Amino acid sequence: MKIGIFGLSADPPTNAHLHIVKQAEDRYKLDKIIFVPCGESRYKDKTLVASKADRYFMLDMSLENCKYQISPYELYGEGTSYLIDTLRHLDKKYREDELFLIFGTDCIDSIPSWKESYLYKDYVFRILFATRDFKIHTNIRSSIVRDKIKKGKKITGLVPEKVEKFIKARELYKETDEN
Repeated sequence: MKIGIFGLSADPPTNAHLHIVKQAEDRYKLDKIIFVPCGESRYKDKTLVASKADRYFMLDMSLENCKYQISPYELYGEGTSYLIDTLRHLDKKYREDELFLIFGTDCIDSIPSWKESYLYKDYVFRILFATRDFKIHTNIRSSIVRDKIKKGKKITGLVPEKVEKFIKARELYKETDEN
């Protein structure tokens, strides 16, 4: 079985995330897609804004009509999330399968600084990069969505409709007195 692994902050999940994964699924005939939302941020300057539960719920809403799955491995693990640990976990679980690691556009430059990134190729059949392997019609990052919300701008079309409604109802990413 060919399994696509897509790690993301899901803070919030965007339509671009879904677009990238759909292209990977179609192009490489992937049988299964597993979204892996990160737990504790590995970057001190990149704090996650929404709670783990809110991020999981938004991702679940985004994938509601899809056959995609969510792995809570990083999200509810202890301490800082590292991709290499997740790959080792998934390699044990899917030992007989081919894992395809899918990267979005926002992390490509930082990958060499990630913990043991030189070992990724030992755990996956192929590494796919959104900018190289797919036609990206939009470069909407979660940080852009959060920034638009802080500035009071509309995010319609940038995130799934249910996610947009959830963000509004929970007043996520709005400027507060603490910010």
